[in-house]
Amino acid sequence: MATSKTTVMATKWFNRIEFYLLCVIPIPALQMVNLTLGSGFFLAGLLLYVLWYRPFVHIYRLRKLGVIEEAEAWRFFMPFYANRYMRELWLG
Repeated sequence: MATSKTTVMATKWFNRIEFYLLCVIPIPALQMVNLTLGSGFFLAGLLLYVLWYRPFVHIYRLRKLGVIEEAEAWRFFMPFYANRYMRELWLG
């Protein structure tokens, strides 16, 4: 019994770390864009990150957890819709 509980806990932690890394990894790339290409490209990249990349990451995480259905996924492209799932996203 103890091994199955530890593998479940390890899987949960692995999934959390995967989500955290998927959220954070593009930030240094945006900083590099800002330093090399300028603030206009940084702003364009930031908008892509917020309006396109993060909703896909949220959909991926919540579908993996089984919290949402595929039909509900499009709603994550509406501003602030993901706020109702913050607990599941960050701690699930």
